[in-house]
Amino acid sequence: MLPCFKCCFGVKINPLIISLFLCCLVGSSLAATRFAYVASPYDYTISSYLVDETGLMFPNGMVFTKDKYPSAIIVHPSGKFLYAASRTVDTVPIYKIDPVTGWLEETPESHFDSRLRSPFSYGFHPTGEFLYVAGRGGGVAGFRVNQNTGALNYVPGSPFKSGERTRSLSVHPSGKFVYASNAYTNNISAYRVDQKTGTLAELLRSPFAAGEEGPFDDTYAILPDVAGVNLGGMPYYIASHPSGQFVYVTNWAAASISMFRVDQQNGDLSLIDQPKETGLTPYAVAAHPSGKFVYVSTWGSNDVWGYQVGTMGHLTHIDGSPFATNGLKPVDIVFNEAGTRAFVANISSNNTTIFEVNTETGQLVFKDLAMARAGAIDVELVSMPNAVSIAPKYAFVVDKTQQSLINYEVNPSTGHLKALSRSKTGKDPVAVAQDPRNRFVYVANAGSNNVSAYRIDTAGNLTEIEGSPYATGKNPSQISIDANGWYIYVLNKDTEDLSIFLIHAKTGQLAEAQDSPLKLGHQPLSMSLDSHARYTFVNRRGNNSIAVYRYRSAVKPAIFEITAYGSPFIFKDTPTLLTIDPTGRFAMVVNKKTGKASMYYVQVDNGALLSIKENLETVKVGDAPIAAVYHPKGRYIYVLNESSKNITQFSMDRAYGMLKEIAVPLSTRGDPVSLIIDPSGQYLYTINKGENALTQYTISNDNGQLAYTGKINLAFPPVAMAISRQFR
Repeated sequence: MLPCFKCCFGVKINPLIISLFLCCLVGSSLAATRFAYVASPYDYTISSYLVDETGLMFPNGMVFTKDKYPSAIIVHPSGKFLYAASRTVDTVPIYKIDPVTGWLEETPESHFDSRLRSPFSYGFHPTGEFLYVAGRGGGVAGFRVNQNTGALNYVPGSPFKSGERTRSLSVHPSGKFVYASNAYTNNISAYRVDQKTGTLAELLRSPFAAGEEGPFDDTYAILPDVAGVNLGGMPYYIASHPSGQFVYVTNWAAASISMFRVDQQNGDLSLIDQPKETGLTPYAVAAHPSGKFVYVSTWGSNDVWGYQVGTMGHLTHIDGSPFATNGLKPVDIVFNEAGTRAFVANISSNNTTIFEVNTETGQLVFKDLAMARAGAIDVELVSMPNAVSIAPKYAFVVDKTQQSLINYEVNPSTGHLKALSRSKTGKDPVAVAQDPRNRFVYVANAGSNNVSAYRIDTAGNLTEIEGSPYATGKNPSQISIDANGWYIYVLNKDTEDLSIFLIHAKTGQLAEAQDSPLKLGHQPLSMSLDSHARYTFVNRRGNNSIAVYRYRSAVKPAIFEITAYGSPFIFKDTPTLLTIDPTGRFAMVVNKKTGKASMYYVQVDNGALLSIKENLETVKVGDAPIAAVYHPKGRYIYVLNESSKNITQFSMDRAYGMLKEIAVPLSTRGDPVSLIIDPSGQYLYTINKGENALTQYTISNDNGQLAYTGKINLAFPPVAMAISRQFR
């Protein structure tokens, strides 16, 4: 096991984990952030992300928490388990983390009763043996953790009495003390930890005054979380300095942060000077891993305030503070292990702000926004010795002439294909889709109006699934699977509708969803799904429109049109192509007639297409564009042009979706009709009309430029292709 470091939210952990809110390094080799998790309380989900070497977050599926309203999440120091807090049913959902993929799987020990009302904040003991949780209804619960299964059991005496509206807790880096902030009684409960049993005993002088007595402006009383009377400063969140010498507490009503010195022997707290001002309604507080800086998220002013930490624990403002999040109602703050990046969850804008951190000055520089689902209340990072690496695994290629699907193994070093097996399809197969967890693959058969389904074994061989094929509407032309691998969407051109099927997680069998087929009308051309399984976009020739559909609960498909938010969106000319970027933030709409593209924000709350005031000009992308594809990391866009027989190449900035041509258009070989990029972003392939081959290009990791590699000869003219991924 790698050596441990101390986390200033009170968790001593090994370099596998960056824990809840704030983590501070005390001498360990630095690891790379591999996964991120974001809790979304409004639709009861926890989203998983892959984190690349630059700190950008890319959606990697989600889980639905049956316990409802996940208000907090925390990862065990071993990196094996994730725990959520269910604010409404008072339970603890428990998930096992796949160390290779980052996917979450609920454990048999899940749904553990917390014995608290509205559990809201977690902290681990340095050993990982004990987990503590604060309840908004009052009280602190303690659990012993089974290191092998993640199961919880109560420590003797749990739960333990605290003040009213206990919002947050911090375990001292030594593991000797636990501190809990009580918003309604305006104080801090402090406990000594029995190192053998995990039992808490309140300190003799506890509770300690939070440092802000009031009275204060009572405008905060309009919030449902507040009793409606003037209660003083309302201490909200609490954090320990990595040295263990200091504790910091945000005061919601007083718009301030209190500073305390910790008696290392008995755990008593003593105020350091007067509280320091913050922005309106400060929420979380977090210390930088170096211990040199402290940061506060401000719910009311949508920014992060930064402070330098003096030798005696005093705080002074960092130059340039506060730092805008570009989100709404920022809450949680967490740092990567090196302290070079900060991640801030914004609950009202449903996203996470990513900052670059100047480790010398503490200044924050905005880097990106990572979209989430309904609300983003808490973010967790998991680190490993190496950052996540994606490579291509299998390629599934449709042979229309022989009515079959051929499976190939992809050489990740060259992108070349090695044939493995051939499987019979229905009549006139035209499209293929593979589920994101490499379990199943599906083919749309235009001639027989159905979908063929196959199971993928560990060697890559295909076996047709019992019950296959499954009936669709007439002339199915496109097939897509959502980011979770839950639903299949099939676009039927002749009946102008969508067939939607639920995928059985174990067998791959399909069951048609309620309200399927979904009537579209107006000559639908194609559809696009966003990367968070939130929205379905359909562009239609008949009325020059794009219709947008969303889900109504996390476990239902996106089939409810957002008419209240402007759908369908009408264009002057037919929107020939619609492409959603891998983060789900931008939509590129292309018109074949004009050869121009327009960029739009995807409204995170409802999926509406919003004009970008900084990017209103259309961009010429080619002559008669017929296909477009984003690079898997969203950095580049490639457009295939029919008339000029070339591929235009663009970079895209992450702030406003600005397109910039990165090279002269690349002339194509043959008569290409579609573009496919492998999941690693190393290779681009074109399918060429009537040609028994694929054309292959390599993609420069430095600048995104394409370079012609050659032809990959096949024994048939391919019509569609999908490539699966493997994690490294």
